[in-house]
Amino acid sequence: MKKLLFFILLCNFGYANAQISGKVVDVENQPIEFVNVSLHSIQDSSLIAGETTNKRGEFEIISKIKENTFLKISSIGYKTEFMRITQNNVGKVTLFSDTTQLGEVIVKAYRPIYRMENNSLSTRIENTVLSCLGNANDVLAQLPFVSGEDGKFIVFGRGEPLIYINNRVLQDNDELKNLKSSDIEEVKVILTPGSEYSSSVGAVIHISTRQSRDDGLSGSLYALFRKRRLFDHYEYLDLDLRKKYIDYFLKLSYDKTVFRQNQKDQSVLTSGSTYIANNERVMKYSENYWEAITGVNYSSSPNLSTGIRYSFSQRPQIKGDLEGNTFHYINDLNDKNFHSQMVLSRKTRRDYLNAYFYKKLKEETDLRFDFDYVNGSNKNSQSSDYEDSETHESILVNSTNKGNYSLYAGKIQMSISLFGADLLFGAESSSTCNNQKFEMRNKEIAEELPSNTSTAKQELFAGFLSYKYTLNALLLDIGMRYEHIDFKYYYNDEFKKDQSRIYNNWFPNLSLSYQVNNIKMNLSYRTTVRRPNYFNLRSDVSYNDPYLYEGGNPSLKPMFTNSLTYLFGWKDLQMEISYSKINDNLLFVIERFKDKEDIALFTMRNLDNSERLDANISFTPTYGRWRPAFEFGVNKQYLRYEDVNYNRPYCFYRWGNIIQLPNDFNFILNIRGNLKGHNSLQMHKSSFRTDLKLNKSILKDKVDLTFSVTDLFGTALEEWDMTTSSLHFNKWNDADLRGINLQIIYKFNPSRSKYKGQSATNEINRL
Repeated sequence: MKKLLFFILLCNFGYANAQISGKVVDVENQPIEFVNVSLHSIQDSSLIAGETTNKRGEFEIISKIKENTFLKISSIGYKTEFMRITQNNVGKVTLFSDTTQLGEVIVKAYRPIYRMENNSLSTRIENTVLSCLGNANDVLAQLPFVSGEDGKFIVFGRGEPLIYINNRVLQDNDELKNLKSSDIEEVKVILTPGSEYSSSVGAVIHISTRQSRDDGLSGSLYALFRKRRLFDHYEYLDLDLRKKYIDYFLKLSYDKTVFRQNQKDQSVLTSGSTYIANNERVMKYSENYWEAITGVNYSSSPNLSTGIRYSFSQRPQIKGDLEGNTFHYINDLNDKNFHSQMVLSRKTRRDYLNAYFYKKLKEETDLRFDFDYVNGSNKNSQSSDYEDSETHESILVNSTNKGNYSLYAGKIQMSISLFGADLLFGAESSSTCNNQKFEMRNKEIAEELPSNTSTAKQELFAGFLSYKYTLNALLLDIGMRYEHIDFKYYYNDEFKKDQSRIYNNWFPNLSLSYQVNNIKMNLSYRTTVRRPNYFNLRSDVSYNDPYLYEGGNPSLKPMFTNSLTYLFGWKDLQMEISYSKINDNLLFVIERFKDKEDIALFTMRNLDNSERLDANISFTPTYGRWRPAFEFGVNKQYLRYEDVNYNRPYCFYRWGNIIQLPNDFNFILNIRGNLKGHNSLQMHKSSFRTDLKLNKSILKDKVDLTFSVTDLFGTALEEWDMTTSSLHFNKWNDADLRGINLQIIYKFNPSRSKYKGQSATNEINRL
């Protein structure tokens, strides 16, 4: 397969002879994107090759024929220009506005929205149908290779992406709700990030917004009202005051989330006898969450800016109430039944301070520094009451888990131009401490699930270097990242040598891109790491029911993935093929708890080696006012655990539709689902979901209204099973996703935030 990919690239490279380049600008010397530039023969005006300009107004046309040719440069709203080719670089071409008007008729033309650029997929939002969808969440949900909603997105085969808005890392997913789609200029999905990003980052999404307004007060108000089985809501107020070089900003948000789910699960343990536990539960969940963000930014020019941002978030009350029945069998004979009621409560608090400094030292030399401080705590309480249906005797289990954490991190990086190439280098460091205290208040259960304390401390240092060089139609991107980690683990205040480790790892990345006319290709290799979060590293084991426990594993090791990826783009067609070799794969498993014949334990384990093959294809044509999107992907893993194979391909599909209706209404219909297949050790059953949206802007686009129906047919179920050598577990949950929503966004004097602070480390996501 590797030889085939290289052969495809080498064959296409052989066609590149002459490179005709230039830049297209308007009368104000501003670059114009998506201008059609075509090369024609002077003899008969036949088309030889063509291209569209990029965000910087630049174009490159690769052609065997250069002599006796001319360029035709055209774009909607501008007069067409013609230019005879006398040299490879035609320089700067200025387009003048076409002032011809046809009465009240508005002419709309098709422009490509999606296009492959090197190792990323760029999507034009401004002046396209995607600008009318509502907010940034609605836009991201329509992108190829991306799936998710409400700030929680994954990139196919790469997990959760790191999201930036105007080169500022997204520190609060609520910003996606409040960012109107009409304010977005472009979205770029980087599928193979370079060494400047953390080795744990699988993909990056960059969102660019339109230019800022002048000085003064700007603001926005966001509100979401949702009715599923229960009613909940979310509100968000954002204010920005700009005076010359200084921006003051403030954000307040409140989220009330409630749902009610029905769940059934079954565990089967076999060892001589067969033990079966069937559970039927009704789960009620309620959460109150509020957050306040404030900060100041100073920017005297595009060459100098600095700022500080502080956020405080709190969940003063999270409550879960599970009530149901448990039926237990030994060799198909019912021996015990329980009526159960479990009450879960949780409180969280977090302080987060981010500061940055950016300076352009000279024309092609940039310097930036970022700093993070995080401090937080949480308290979890669980009360379980299991009453024997026959004897009415009760098993009452009470436990608490208190935790606190802190993080300091700094990152410095510099980018320069050297011998026609772009060079970026830098270093980052972080110090993390996570404390957990588990207390089991039931003496009988405490013998099996003892109270304990644990502390995890980590020191991380990383250095990185990235080199990018362009030669004609080729772009070479080479990077290397080094990480040193000193991890120390303490159990009941005693240092644990076996769980404490020192890591010294190198993470290379290599990317080769090629572009000719409408064909774009990229071949890349990258090494990434996924470190277990601190919750999975905990020592305690929690009591789910008399026959099922769940716990952490402080002996977990990081998971390393080596991936070879090929990307192909042609007009509205995008394709990806990726092969991954995985070492110490992190798996969520079920196993017998110690020597108990009838008790199962959910935990995490490492698997030495496994492999995975991912393939995805997306087609996004345009037919008048209808823009459909067809996507199909498959994940084929080669995984064997405890002499059981988990190799059935997991396939997913998506059919999206955006229809522009009269009177500036926009109708969105999305259908997505999956076929039966393995994802890790879980065999997921087939499922699909249908969502509808109707969107319209009113009051001169100051107010954006979106009415939506989620999971129209109530088919988005969570249904999977897991089978090992001696255990079987299956789960069914109706998810409570079916509902109706009303979303309102109001903006006055919309502005583009000048705050450019980035997270200094990705370790924040592990806390």
